[in-house]
Amino acid sequence: MQSDPDWAAAVGAALARYDETLLRAVAARLFKPRSQWPADELITRAVDTLGNAPVLDRRLKELPVAAQQLLAAIGLSRRAEWPVGQLLALLATLGHNEGLTPIHTLLDAGLAVPLLPDEGRPIRAWEEWLGTAPTNARVYVPPSVAERAARDGTGLPQLPGKKFDPRVIHVADGFEWLLRLGVLWQQLRAAPIRLTQANALFKRDLQRLQEDPLLAAPMPDPAIEVPDTGVLVMSLGMAAGVFVPQDGELRAGDFPLSWNAGLLPAIADLWSALPAVSHWDPQRGYFLNEGGEPFATVALPAMLLLAAQPEGIWTHPSDIAAHLFPRHPSWASTLSDGTDEGEAWMEAMFLGWALPLRFVEAAQDGEGWWVRLTNIGRHLLAGGPAPDLGNPFTRGLVVQPNGDVIAYRQGLTAGLIGKLSRFGDWKMIGPACTLGLSAEGVYRGLESGLTLADVVTVLQQHSGHPVPANVLDLVRRWAGKRERITVHTAATLLEFQSTADLEDAVTRGLIAQKVTDRIGIANGEVDYKHFRLLGNRDYEAKPQKCVTFANDGVTFTVDVANADLLLEAELARIGEPIAGDGPERRYRITPTTARTAREQGLTLNELEQWSLNRAGEPLSASARLLFAGSGGLNGELRRRLVLTLPSEAVTDGICQWPETADLLEDRLGPGTVAVADEDVEELLRRLATVGVEARRE
Repeated sequence: MQSDPDWAAAVGAALARYDETLLRAVAARLFKPRSQWPADELITRAVDTLGNAPVLDRRLKELPVAAQQLLAAIGLSRRAEWPVGQLLALLATLGHNEGLTPIHTLLDAGLAVPLLPDEGRPIRAWEEWLGTAPTNARVYVPPSVAERAARDGTGLPQLPGKKFDPRVIHVADGFEWLLRLGVLWQQLRAAPIRLTQANALFKRDLQRLQEDPLLAAPMPDPAIEVPDTGVLVMSLGMAAGVFVPQDGELRAGDFPLSWNAGLLPAIADLWSALPAVSHWDPQRGYFLNEGGEPFATVALPAMLLLAAQPEGIWTHPSDIAAHLFPRHPSWASTLSDGTDEGEAWMEAMFLGWALPLRFVEAAQDGEGWWVRLTNIGRHLLAGGPAPDLGNPFTRGLVVQPNGDVIAYRQGLTAGLIGKLSRFGDWKMIGPACTLGLSAEGVYRGLESGLTLADVVTVLQQHSGHPVPANVLDLVRRWAGKRERITVHTAATLLEFQSTADLEDAVTRGLIAQKVTDRIGIANGEVDYKHFRLLGNRDYEAKPQKCVTFANDGVTFTVDVANADLLLEAELARIGEPIAGDGPERRYRITPTTARTAREQGLTLNELEQWSLNRAGEPLSASARLLFAGSGGLNGELRRRLVLTLPSEAVTDGICQWPETADLLEDRLGPGTVAVADEDVEELLRRLATVGVEARRE
């Protein structure tokens, strides 16, 4: 299951939207509160319980079989958010036709929560939340719950299968979908794809995906035809977050961090994207169907059924189809040929989608194709050991003098594919892939966050031969053209009181180039009759005080009359401007600006000196906090009982008297101390012996 660091916040936010009666009913089933705790306490304890493995195991055993199987399937899918409509189809395919009952059971038990809009009335009943369109609702299962449920498997049956030694076993390297995602990522950086409101494609964009020679290139092994491969790549990328819908267009996002972690995490990411893959079918290709698109809700149980088979046993796709076909609510109505009852569809799914993902391997005999899980598939779906995917062949690139790069698949990694896609232009995908280096590609890489050093390092570290000098020179020249530097042997800088004044000077031709929003370079020799001079600066003198900090210690006002040009560069590193209607220029130090300053090499001592020079006072405590934090030391947040005593003298006494001192935790103030809950009664008894009485609040 993909880790979700925000699951506790997501669950807490959902529980906070429950009506108090519903919240207490859910809490009673989840952790059985022993007293009438307030709602906030119930939510806190419910979230804590969902992270308590022993308690979770007991609650999971109490569930009906249908709810247990559904949770196990969700856990093995490695996806936490699910539409209710997909869960209903999944339940039916697993052999349960109780409708919404298993989902209600999970919600009642607190093991799943609804995903809710930001605004709305408190939920009093699940029927009220589901409303008139229950299949459009979504539920969230915390990873802690799903992972525990997945340990026991789905309990699916064993199919006939057989064990044999095929002459040829077809198994992929796992890079196929990653490579094609890199190809489409490049194309979306250059020209986004338009989407309808339902995230469907317009005709021209569909043709673009269908006719692209790289996206539509045949699979290397086995050579089967996958319909509309480009559409599948697009949908996979959307589901995995590589491509992002924005303002009616599909744009390139960021490559997932999992790619840099290795091939296994990258494959796990694409597997978890399966439930969100839409508008594609293994037989029909691009497929829109209002009655339901069965790919995700058939492919997932098919893979889970394959995982239930003994290790080493080959399974025929027809046996899996025969088990699932009569159970799935909409699959039969979408088959292009209903006579095979799903066998051809199942075979196309295994060979066209799962095999390139390196989830299954395939073999043939006189009865057709047979499939079984790879070591990666068994690790992710059947609890098998994590395979060692270390690659000793790390120098798989050959950089040619003409700027072409040959990338042998034996030397590829998921992270390398992501980096090459950012600055190289994919030309061919095959056993030996080809890229071209170009100015546009290098610009694209730099704009995506890479540096020139990153580009050169990738080429040099992964190349089996020295990179040609002319290629390195070209790359440096291309990178240099993107960040041109203009050198003026002599120039006059003029600072204006406002952006409008500078714009007026530019319009009149008095300023040749703007340097900042208030500073410009004058044309030739300056005719000062066009300007009203307020003063000159001696930049060899000590910096003038021109900054006044507010009481919060992070907001400051700039005295424009005493400010100088160097202050502009300093402000750009330290604070962000605060918009206002008046003439004053105000700035604020924020966590973001403090972090940026640290990353740019500004030290705390330098910031302290800046405050002394510009404000005439030491750096404030709040600014120091934003810049340095706690220095790596952790604070502690815990609940305590506070005992308030009648005077400081009494407090001094009980802190010193051995009979009471050993029952105290920390002294919190002149008349207050902290006491552990389990020591309260004994402390009160001992205080009573010396005439000190204390009552509970």
